[in-house]
Amino acid sequence: MREQVLQLRADRGLLGILTPAPDNSHANLGCILMNAGVIHRIGPHRLNVKLARHLAAAGLQTVRLDLSGLGDSRPESTARSFTAQAIADIRTTMDHLERSTGTSRFVISGLCSGAAVGFKAALADPRVVALQLLDPYAYRTSHASWRYYVDRVRLPEAWVLAFQNMVRKQPPQDEINGMLEDFVTDPPAEEFARGLAQLVERGVFVMCLYTGSVQQWFNYRAQFDEVMAPYGIGGRIRVELMPDSTHTFLDIAAQQKLISTTDQWLASVRRQLP
Repeated sequence: MREQVLQLRADRGLLGILTPAPDNSHANLGCILMNAGVIHRIGPHRLNVKLARHLAAAGLQTVRLDLSGLGDSRPESTARSFTAQAIADIRTTMDHLERSTGTSRFVISGLCSGAAVGFKAALADPRVVALQLLDPYAYRTSHASWRYYVDRVRLPEAWVLAFQNMVRKQPPQDEINGMLEDFVTDPPAEEFARGLAQLVERGVFVMCLYTGSVQQWFNYRAQFDEVMAPYGIGGRIRVELMPDSTHTFLDIAAQQKLISTTDQWLASVRRQLP
């Protein structure tokens, strides 16, 4: 397996690493993996490297992409928002793979902020046929809150932390809002559901996978359908839980389970693609 450096923009400032599928794979399917937050294209704990090489061996032309302004990619000299530029970067990468390898159908996989960007890119480009969202938007239900706090009260350290928060001086609310304003906030559930419905109606296969790091907001599989059922897509999205994994898939066992789960999902996707 010989990986290739891709310089994708006219100014050669958008950089990705192509992990090619074997010459005999004959699979018209590519995959794009992108940054999680500000982490370099290798992904947290080299997760993207491991995924890319595994997926390429399974027949997918796979690119680990540094979005503009992240990793080794230079910022684009435009007035676009970060999200709009990220979507343009992903589409540029698909254009390159289509020209150079003939690949015209794509899987996008993203973690955290990468999931948010991947979701919007899938909505923008019909060449996306499958979408894997790792720790994407989550909408807490009363049952999820109950499960979370019941589990917490069993932990001695939770009681210590609660006491410390009671006696520690807290910053004013306007200061808290100021600290949070630069972070991406989840859109209303209806907006996320509407986008998912568009993808499902277009025939896109979607997987949402949640780790134990977001259990305060999402902690049981049926929660997704309970939130999405009023919008007509309950039961139409594949949902996976990895409660023993951290957000960044720190443990080797968690990485292996993610790769295995991705394998099973993509095998199902490929069987159903026309």
